[in-house]
Amino acid sequence: MKVKRRKTLRRRKITFAFLLIIIFFFYVFVFVPFFGCMPQVRNDIEYCEEDRIKEYLDRGLVAMYINSTHVYIGWRLLEDDPESISFNIYRDTEESVPIKLNTDAINLTTDFIDQPPLNETSIRYWISPVVNNLELAPSKDTNILNNIGEQYISIDLNGNYTFQKVGIADLDGDGSYDFVIKQSNYNIDPFSPPFGHWESSQDTYKIEAYLSNGTFLWRRDLGWDIEQGIWYSPYVVYDFNGDEKAEIAIKTGTGDHRDFTGRVQTGPEYLSIWDGMFGNEITRINWPSRMREIYNFNSRNQLGVAFLDGCHPSIVAARGTYGTMKLEAYSFDNNNLINLWKWNSNQECFFKYSGQGAHYMHSADVDSDGYDEVILGSCVINENGKGLWSTGLSHPDHCYVGDIDPGHPGLEIYYGIEGVIHPIPKYDNGICLVDAATGKVLWGIKENAYHIHSQGLVSDIDRSYPGMECYSGEDKYPKRWLHSANGTLIANEEIFDIGLRPKAVYWDADLQRELLYEERIFDYETDYTHLTAVQGYQVAWADILGDWREEIIVSVEGELRIYTTTIPAQDRRVCLMQDPIYRLDVAHLSMGYAQVPTTSYCLDNTDVTLSLYPETGDTFYPFILIIIGIISVILVIISVGNSIFWYSKRKNDSS
Repeated sequence: MKVKRRKTLRRRKITFAFLLIIIFFFYVFVFVPFFGCMPQVRNDIEYCEEDRIKEYLDRGLVAMYINSTHVYIGWRLLEDDPESISFNIYRDTEESVPIKLNTDAINLTTDFIDQPPLNETSIRYWISPVVNNLELAPSKDTNILNNIGEQYISIDLNGNYTFQKVGIADLDGDGSYDFVIKQSNYNIDPFSPPFGHWESSQDTYKIEAYLSNGTFLWRRDLGWDIEQGIWYSPYVVYDFNGDEKAEIAIKTGTGDHRDFTGRVQTGPEYLSIWDGMFGNEITRINWPSRMREIYNFNSRNQLGVAFLDGCHPSIVAARGTYGTMKLEAYSFDNNNLINLWKWNSNQECFFKYSGQGAHYMHSADVDSDGYDEVILGSCVINENGKGLWSTGLSHPDHCYVGDIDPGHPGLEIYYGIEGVIHPIPKYDNGICLVDAATGKVLWGIKENAYHIHSQGLVSDIDRSYPGMECYSGEDKYPKRWLHSANGTLIANEEIFDIGLRPKAVYWDADLQRELLYEERIFDYETDYTHLTAVQGYQVAWADILGDWREEIIVSVEGELRIYTTTIPAQDRRVCLMQDPIYRLDVAHLSMGYAQVPTTSYCLDNTDVTLSLYPETGDTFYPFILIIIGIISVILVIISVGNSIFWYSKRKNDSS
């Protein structure tokens, strides 16, 4: 009798445990997806019908020695310039009166090559726009900014150290780009040993500001509550209140809340706004709260800028990449942060948004409604704080947004999917291009991908293929892919391998970007080398000086260097920083894993593409959840029926 009771009791325990498991699966895969889609916290956005507020820019005049006898001068063409605008250029020295260097007004390019008299000192240049045969007010003047034989401008730092990040914005309102750096160049990843690389911080980050002429403004210490890693310390520099002087939005803490291991897992966290010129805190508000998740997941933070109402910049603060993801939007008005909405991936249906985060944030008007959306990796959040779409492809190590394929209407997003569990291969779409408005996959690889890693690259490097080329590679395998914008495989690892994080810049006079790899700037098509020694740690790539070609900002011990081209241009184009996607990509370079900015148009888009891949549609992620949900319901019924059966049998046996 006792044996029989023990067996009965064991059956009850097993049945009860089984029932609990089934109820859990029922809750997760049935109740939450179909009945548990919770409303997000939102305030109504006051949409703006005016044009997007643009930052004031001067002509960005730059003068560089090409050699001992020739000087290159370049300047900006602005989007508000009339098509007929032309320019006169002037030179002045201590030994001579100002002279005009050009005979006819310059209207084909925005650069000029001068051969100044030898042995003259204190050479200055400036330009004057000419409209309808009338010469307008002159620009600010500039000296020659480099030494003979050097291809860069050097700004001395306020000490002998390196820096990790740079925010590029106008701090004093003069129309020139200034710099806010984070030093030193030391990075801890939250992923803990034995598989990760986390270690206790040995020092604290310092934030420093410099004007474009090298003037040191201020330094602030972030303190011990901000660990020394990219994911603990996001910041962006932008003019958030429209006064033509940029502020700093930054994640901050107070005090020292390190635990016995050195991790910061408690204590207050803030989104702070600092004054750009003086570094003082203007206001702060609580950072998106920690989740009930592991330290690695909780420690992933990002910051961005988005024009959610169509004309004013908003601040978007994010937490989470691999699990729960939170995003909160704020406007900065009258020296106060005003919450617009709060979004949580767990409150979206089907769990399609959780674990979709990337290592970089984009903001772009993906659906052409006039308002920016926020691209958080494999998902997009609408300007009103609602999920717009998610591919369900999981975590991408890199993603790029822009007019990648001019033959496809609207914008596209390119993904290299790392995923969360690396040993499990992804057969479909480990590398893919999707429609930015819908998330619909336009083309993707049809082979195993295990861990697509690092920043990859999206840039127009090959004039033979319309649009921007897309490059990705595996982490643990020598596998590389270079695709055209329409999915044509151009090259693999057997003929083209430039690592996992190459960069590219517009450097020569054509409309293709040049590759930047292992200190060398070179053409993809011809392998012609333009520059052999880009020294230092590369921090940013952006059109911040001169004409539309791009500069490279690097960190050298005790120095901020700006590499800029001296190759004569063949045409003139509007400053790339006035393109909305490009400008916000550059703003986001001060946080996350930096990747080269892209544009909302392809510079060389004279041809249209004919896609070689059929549109594959969205992933089957929600259908998998539905199937699991149905199975869960069936198992619940079986479990309940099993319990009733054993209860009836026990009752009959006892009688």
